[in-house]
Amino acid sequence: MLADVTVALPDDRVLRAEIKRQVRIRSIGFWLAAGFALFFFGLTFFSFPMMHNQENTVSVDATIVGVERDPQSGETLMTSEFVDADGVVHRDRQTSGYHYAWGEPQMGQRVPYVYWRSGITGDISSFPRADGILKWMFGSAGVVLALMAIGVWFFVSRHRRLRLRLIKSGRRERGARYAIEAKTTVITMKTTVIIHQWRLTARYFEEALTAFKDCHSDWQPGLPPERLDNLTVPMILVDATDPRRYWLPVGEVHDRRPTAT
Repeated sequence: MLADVTVALPDDRVLRAEIKRQVRIRSIGFWLAAGFALFFFGLTFFSFPMMHNQENTVSVDATIVGVERDPQSGETLMTSEFVDADGVVHRDRQTSGYHYAWGEPQMGQRVPYVYWRSGITGDISSFPRADGILKWMFGSAGVVLALMAIGVWFFVSRHRRLRLRLIKSGRRERGARYAIEAKTTVITMKTTVIIHQWRLTARYFEEALTAFKDCHSDWQPGLPPERLDNLTVPMILVDATDPRRYWLPVGEVHDRRPTAT
């Protein structure tokens, strides 16, 4: 617990600077999610060469002309027919595992195919077009990450608006029992990553609740402050209509962090 501290509300300029600092810290998650979303969306344009890297590959629509069951394995077989660029009709038989559309193979169903001609023998080889699987995987990952980015942006924007409103019209409450809470997170992978964080805590008496309300600031990165002499701690800003909404800035406590970690 901090002793011999002065409680005062920092200047609006200091409070707005702290809001900007927190927005920059939290925006890292937004930019990471948005960047990876764009990365996966971009990969969808390269899904075809990833799955079909043969030279002179040609895409064509084939039609299922036969569906039967293998008498030995019991697996469904489908026979597809397509016409190449020279007007020659070709047929290809595959198991239903290579039927990438929804459901079971159906007679007359059109399926995307690719074929290529051997540069040595001139024979044509064909295969059901499979890049749609990668497009679905990359697209799904991109959508999830894009939604995460939107969620982070909404969270950061909401907190920014709330704190600007508290600066403008919030109640100023003098806190008590100011203290610094620290935590360390250890992430062990190939190497060990140690993440230090700290925050300021305080409490005040809320008349609407007829009880003391415990408050805390945002988690701050780095080791906790050490030079705590002659310290001025900020007052608590409380929403005038909803005491559940408050903001405890760190004020000049942020400037008392160790110079080297």
